Amino acid sequence: MVTYGPAKPQERGEILDFANLVFSMAHRPHDFAAMLPKVYGEGAPLFQPDKHFIAREDGRIRALVAMLPVPARAAGRGFTVGFIGTVSTHPYYRGRGGMKHLMAMAMDTARREGYAYMALGGRRQRYGYFGFTPAGVSASHLINGDNVRHALGGIDSSRISFKEITDSNDPLIDIAYGAYDRQIAAGSRSRENFLIICQSWGAKLYAVNDGGACVGYAVATNDDMVSELVLEDSARYAKPFFKAWYAARGGFKLRVPTFDIPLQQEAESISEGFAIDQECKLRVLDWETTLGAALALKRAAQPMPDGRWTIQIDGGEPLTMEVAGADTSVSRSGRDIDASMTSMQAQEAVFSMKSLLFPVSNAPQGWFPLALGRRSADDF
Repeated sequence: MVTYGPAKPQERGEILDFANLVFSMAHRPHDFAAMLPKVYGEGAPLFQPDKHFIAREDGRIRALVAMLPVPARAAGRGFTVGFIGTVSTHPYYRGRGGMKHLMAMAMDTARREGYAYMALGGRRQRYGYFGFTPAGVSASHLINGDNVRHALGGIDSSRISFKEITDSNDPLIDIAYGAYDRQIAAGSRSRENFLIICQSWGAKLYAVNDGGACVGYAVATNDDMVSELVLEDSARYAKPFFKAWYAARGGFKLRVPTFDIPLQQEAESISEGFAIDQECKLRVLDWETTLGAALALKRAAQPMPDGRWTIQIDGGEPLTMEVAGADTSVSRSGRDIDASMTSMQAQEAVFSMKSLLFPVSNAPQGWFPLALGRRSADDF
């Protein structure tokens, strides 16, 4: 007999054993407690058993879907994102519909608790069955030796140094956390859990120092990727950082979210090139909240032409998006509809790179795609 339901606190060890087994069999050896300490480490601050949805057969776990609720903000607007992760099915149980039941439980919970949207990584078609579509845009800049020698030859990086932060009591975390919290978009990291969140998936947290003063932080992995760089003043410190980091680590990629325009400009001016990447798969639950936050964030980050655009989604009440100077709004109105779409069509039109190739019908130029305001360490 198969039963479905949320996990209990005492089942953490069984959940870990199951997830490690399935992912190790399918990919490479996994140790989720070490790889994702914020959720599965000893005393993990973000482990929520009631957000781990389990299928059991004869008392044994056979499938698992977990959800991590992340309160977030963008341009002063608050909302909650439900990140899906640790999606796993025992090899002997596949094809029996367990995942369909568990994803439905996660979505019902997200709707009931008022999340703005859900997000995950994974294969497009696999999660398309559950209404998820590609979304989000970030740029990954490649910085190599030629860039440093020719573009940064006159840059003085002698005062820039890095210190790995490994102790949650290190006072440098106060400065790094302050820099994170001052961004126009952020997740729910607190001072207490800032370090362990930055250490997700084998990443390390580094203070960026100018002489004796901390001027920002970097989150980097061992595969030559700086996945997060937040500086007190990008115009002043970005290029010295690039030169000093290259001297210490060699060539690297730098991932920059679309809302960080100052860092984007500094990286683009010297990098060998950049690739535009999608950030996640998205399923919007509350369109008014999600559109309102994303529109406000993009306008706060960069100029946008004034205009209005009204969309009807799944035959529902039309929503009008408006930009007027520095002000933005999303409201329900009787204005003539500019576009009528399904949820999945609207998600791709508004939030994905598809709009760069196929401009959205009747929309003001340059509005789309909207920014999601994500940092990868905040994800599941």
